[in-house]
Amino acid sequence: MLTQLSSFLGRAEELVELRRLLRTARLLTLTGPPGVGKTRLAVELAKQEERSRRCEVTLVDLAAAEGDLSAVGVPDDDRERLLVVDNCEHLLDTCIPVLGALLLRHPKLRILATSREVLRVPGEVVHAMSGLPLPATDRIADHLRADAVRLFVDRARAVVPGLRLTEDNARVIGAICTELDGLPLAIELAARLAQTFPLTEVRDNLNAHLCALTSGWRTAHPRHQSWHQAVTWSYELLTPAQRSMFRRISVLPGGVLAEVAAAVATDGTETTSVVLDQLMALEAKSLITAHRSGRLRMPAPIRHYAHERLTEASEQKQTYDRLADWLTRLAEPLGRASATPPPDVLHRLAAERPTIEHVLTRLHDDDRQLLLAGTVFLVDMLERRPSHRTRAMLRSALDNTRVDSPYREIALRGATVLAAWFCDLTEMRRLAAQWTASDLLGRLLLGLASTRRVVLSPTTGAVDADAVTTAGWLGDVPWHERPWEELTLAAELADRLLPVLRAGGPSARLRGTIRAAAVIALSGGDHELADRHCTDMLRSDGDLTDEDFAHAVTCLGLSAAGIGRLSRAVQLLSYAEAAGSPLLDRPWWRDRVEAVRMAAVGVLPRETLVSAAAAGRALDRAQALAFALEHRQQRTPETARDDVLSQRERDVVALLAEGFTNRQIAARMHLSVRTVETHVRNIRTELGLRSRAHVAAWSAQHGSGDASTPVMRLAH
Repeated sequence: MLTQLSSFLGRAEELVELRRLLRTARLLTLTGPPGVGKTRLAVELAKQEERSRRCEVTLVDLAAAEGDLSAVGVPDDDRERLLVVDNCEHLLDTCIPVLGALLLRHPKLRILATSREVLRVPGEVVHAMSGLPLPATDRIADHLRADAVRLFVDRARAVVPGLRLTEDNARVIGAICTELDGLPLAIELAARLAQTFPLTEVRDNLNAHLCALTSGWRTAHPRHQSWHQAVTWSYELLTPAQRSMFRRISVLPGGVLAEVAAAVATDGTETTSVVLDQLMALEAKSLITAHRSGRLRMPAPIRHYAHERLTEASEQKQTYDRLADWLTRLAEPLGRASATPPPDVLHRLAAERPTIEHVLTRLHDDDRQLLLAGTVFLVDMLERRPSHRTRAMLRSALDNTRVDSPYREIALRGATVLAAWFCDLTEMRRLAAQWTASDLLGRLLLGLASTRRVVLSPTTGAVDADAVTTAGWLGDVPWHERPWEELTLAAELADRLLPVLRAGGPSARLRGTIRAAAVIALSGGDHELADRHCTDMLRSDGDLTDEDFAHAVTCLGLSAAGIGRLSRAVQLLSYAEAAGSPLLDRPWWRDRVEAVRMAAVGVLPRETLVSAAAAGRALDRAQALAFALEHRQQRTPETARDDVLSQRERDVVALLAEGFTNRQIAARMHLSVRTVETHVRNIRTELGLRSRAHVAAWSAQHGSGDASTPVMRLAH
C-alpha cells in the first residue's frame, strides 16, 4: 500500500480527469516545473487506483536509481498493473527504451510517469501541471477556497499549531502564495518559515530572498529539501546555451517574447531559429510555460533562481543594458511625438509595463530612464490609473539625469501632469516653467490635469487632445466649484497656450482650447473675457460642429447676462435651448441659465422678455451667428441697480468700499473666507464688474458706500 506522511490538498478536479485518462492511456506523463507537485499527484492518483482494487501498483523512483534501471520491471503475468515511474527527466535516453519495451511485452500494463520534460514516445498522453489555484479576490471567502492558501495554512500549522486563516492575515498569506506562483514545494517550505518569522516578514523575505526556503523535510529527497536544490536539479540538465538563455530572460518579469529574448540574451549574431530552439527547450523542460497572454512565462520563484545565477555569472549589467536599449528603441516614437502619442506604440509598450518598471529600478544616472519613466506615465493615462508610484519614478529620473537630455521633455510633461492631478500646484508650476514652447500636448494635458479629468479616445485609447480639452474642462465637476487658485492657474495656462496654437496649431485643438478658456473665464466671473473667447470661436463658424456652435452661443448668453445685457442674453439662450444645446442637460449650466431667466423676469418689462425669447427661438443658425457677432453695446441703465443684490451682498459691497480684504470681511461678518469669495464673485457677476475696485466705485456712484449701517448692525 502506498502511504504518505502529510495530507494531500487540492487538485480534486485534476484527479478526476487523470483517472479518466488513465482508463484509456497506456502511458500518462505528468509534466510541470520544479516543485509543482508531480510526484505527490502521481502518488495520490496511484493510491486511488490501488484502493479501487482494479490493479496492482508499483512505484519506481528514478532519482534514487542513479542510472540503474533494473528496478523498472513487472512480473510476467496477465494481471492489470500500474507502474508509477517518478523523475524520468534525468534518465530520458535510457528509461524511454525500457518503458517502451515493457508496454509492448505487457498488454495490461499502464504506466504513470512524472517528468519535467515530455517523454515523446508513441501513445503518450501528457498532462501539464501548474501551480495551485490562487485567491481570485481579496475577500476572505476566496482565500478560504484557494488551494494554495489552504496548503500554506495546513503546513504552517505543523510548526505553529495555533495558526488560523483570518481577515488580518489572509491578504499576507495570499500575497506569499501569489509570489510563489502557487507552487506547492515553495509554499510548503515558506510555510515552515512561519515558525521563525512573522507572516509579513515571510512575505517580504520571499520578495528578495527565495533562497531562504531551505527547511524541507529531512525524509525528502535532497532536491526537495530546499528550493535552490529543486531548481538546480533542472538547471544542471541544460546545455550551456540553454543555461545562458535561462539566466538572461530572468530580467523579464512581464513575460518572454522571442524578439525581446533575442535582444537580452544574445549579442545579435544568433538567428531567430536558434533563439526559438532555446526557448522551446526551456519550455519542454518546464522552466518556462505558455501563458494566455501569448507570451512565455517563467514562474516567479524560478525566475528569482535564474536571476541569482545571472548575478553569479556577472552578466547583470550587460543584460540590463541590452534590455534598456531595446525598450528605448521601442519607446523612441513617444519621445519624438509633439502631439498625440502613436497608439500602436503605446499599446505595445503597455504590454511591457512590468518589464519597464523593473528596468527603471536598475538604471542610475542614465538618460534612458527619462524616456522609460515618461512611457510609464503615458501608459498610466492610457489605462486611466495615474499613480504616486509613477510620479516617484519621474521625479527620480528628473533628479538623476542631465538637464539637456533629449528625453527630458517627456518626463517633465508626465511629472507636471501628475503634480496637477494630485493637486500639488506649487510643484506643477515649478515643473511647467521648464517646458519648451513647442510641447503642445504637454500644455494641454497640464491644463486638463488641474481638473483631474483625463478623457481617452474610446476607439484608439490614445490621448485625444480635442476630446480631452472639451470634456476635461467641462466635466461633471464644474469650474465654479474649483479652488480659486486652480481657476487662476488654468487661466494662466490658457493665456500661454492660445498664442502658440494661433501661430500654427491644429484648428480643432485651437477651438477646443478657446472653448476651455471661455468656460474658465465665465467660471471666474470675467464675463468680458468669456465674451471675447466665445466671439473668437464663432468667427471660425465654417469649422464649428453644431454642438460647438450651440456651446459658444450658450456661453455667450451667460457672459452677456454677466455684463448686464439681459435682453441679449435671453435671446441667445432661447436660441440655444431651441437648438438643443447639450450643455443645458448638465445641472450647473441649467442652473445658470435658470438664474439668468429669473433675473430677467425681475428686471425686464414683460413685453421685452417675451419678445426676446420668441426672437431667439425663431433664429436659424446663420441668423444666430449674425446676432451673436454684432458689436457689443454698452451696459444698459436698466440693470445698473443694487436691488439685484441680496442684503448680505450689499453688506459685502459696503465693506469692499471701505477697503477690507476678504479675510477681514469674513471676520467681520462671521463667515468663511470661501463664502466671502463666493459673494464677491456673485456681486461682480450680477453687476457686470471686473474687479474689486470697480465694485467700490459702483458703490460710491450708487450711494451704497456708507458702511456704517452694516458695520453697526454687525457690531450689535
